[in-house]
Amino acid sequence: MTSSVNLQPVLFISHGAGPAWYIDSRKESLGRLKDLDMHSKSADVMRNLRVIAGLPRKPRAILVISAHWEETDHTVSSSPQHSLYFDYYGFPKSTYEIEWPVAGEPIVAQRVIQLLTSSGIKCYENNKRGLDHGVFVPLKLAYPEADVPGDIFG
Repeated sequence: MTSSVNLQPVLFISHGAGPAWYIDSRKESLGRLKDLDMHSKSADVMRNLRVIAGLPRKPRAILVISAHWEETDHTVSSSPQHSLYFDYYGFPKSTYEIEWPVAGEPIVAQRVIQLLTSSGIKCYENNKRGLDHGVFVPLKLAYPEADVPGDIFG
C-alpha cells in the first residue's frame, strides 16, 4: 500500500519591517515606512503569495521555522489554537490589535517532534507560546481567512 503525500515547496519569507504591512504610512505620518507599508510592492507580493509560489489555497498545515523564537533547544509549538505574540515595539496601537485566529495542527507537530528526535535531534514541545510577528505578519496576508493550521518550530 502506498500513501499519497503532497509535498509543498520550502520558502524563505521575510516579514518586512515588523508589522509595517499593516500600517498605512499616509495616515499614520510614518513616511519612513512608505515603501514597506500596506501599499508597498512587498505587501502585495505577500497578498498574492499563493498564486506567485503555486501554493494550495488550503494546505493541511504550514510548518514555519522562525528566527524570532530563540530557545536553548529546538522547540515545536503544538497548540491547537494559536495566540499572537507581539514581539515588536514602537508601532501604532492598531498593530497590537491584529487578529489572526489560526488553529494549530498538534498531530503534525507531534510528527515533527518524532522525526527530529528519531534523528537524534533534541527537541521539546511548547503548547503555550503564541505565533511571533515573523510568522503572523506575512502569513496573515497570504492566508487572511486563518483557515490554515500552522505550527512553529524554533
